Formats: sequence, C-alpha cells, structure tokens
Amino acid sequence: QLEFYKKYGLKVSGLEPYGSKLTQRENDLNIERKNIIQSKFPKKSFDYIIMKEVLEHVPNQDAVLKKSYSLLKNGGKLIIVIPNGDGLWNKIFGKNWYGYDVPRHLYTYNPKNIIIRLKKHGFKINKIRTYDIPYMLDGSIKFYMVDKQKDKRKKHNLIFSSLSKILFAPISLLVTYLKKGSILEVEAEK
Repeated sequence: QLEFYKKYGLKVSGLEPYGSKLTQRENDLNIERKNIIQSKFPKKSFDYIIMKEVLEHVPNQDAVLKKSYSLLKNGGKLIIVIPNGDGLWNKIFGKNWYGYDVPRHLYTYNPKNIIIRLKKHGFKINKIRTYDIPYMLDGSIKFYMVDKQKDKRKKHNLIFSSLSKILFAPISLLVTYLKKGSILEVEAEK
C-alpha cells in the first residue's frame, strides 16, 4: 500500500517490526524495523496512520493507540482494518472462523468494542463499515475441514486456490451488501 500512496505523491513511512534486514524496496518506502512504540517520530507528525490487519496481533494495544494519537496532527485520521467478530462467517463457523486465527490474533473486535477502545484514547469515530472478502470464507472452510478430519496433515487443494477466490467472490459481495462482512474498517479522528 505504501507504494500506491507514494506513487500519488504522498510522503510515506512504514513500520514492520518483524523480518530480516530491510530490502532496497523497503528502504525506498521509508520502512523501519520497529514497532510504533519504539519509533522516534516527533509528535503530530502524520495526517494519517493506517493499520491494516495489524491491531488484532498487537499485545499492548493501549500503548499503540496512545502513541498513534500522539503522532497524529490535530484532525489527523487513524484508519484501522480488523476482522469483524460480528460478521456472518463467525456466526456460522464459530471456533473455526478464519478471523480468530489463533494464536496469531490476540483480540477480536466488533463495531461496539472498537468504538469503546478508540474513544478511551481520545479518538472521535468518523466512519465504520463492514465488508467481506473471499479469503475469510475460504479460510473458515479450511479451518472447519481441518478441524473435522482425522488426519490433520491432509491438504485441501481447492481451498486457498485462485478458483475458490473466484467462486466465493459473489458470496462475499452479497455478504457485504447485507452488512454482515468479516472485515471491519474504522476511520477515527484526533
């Protein structure tokens, strides 16, 4: 995503706490191997902070949100994209819902509890929308199939294939239209 923003003339910086030495591509995008708490950005440095499928992985969320608030300029926006615990696939697949992705996902959010968390740190909520993408259904089916089979090593070639994404795309569009998607996008403002 940073490449897209940079292409349109925005000044970008990124944080990626994991991985080996930075690649030239990452250096060109001003990516640092740090987390937001370790970053040395001055206060009120950013118009936007975007956390796409990040927050659910972070153990110290209050510290991250507090730091994000301090790094935003007045009127700056925090955009968060996270799995939506109120989505249709969670209701259908339960413990096998792809959005849980245990142990990698530490928190599960829905529109109500993300608003509470963000307001606790001074954010004003501008927009919340839900949508669905094929890999949430795809992953949930895979988790369900693995859970039900005896040999957990058995592969499922259709699941997580290009064909499954194509087949599930119309379903995801319908689920999005019904506002029952497994993805939650929040725009909050300082």
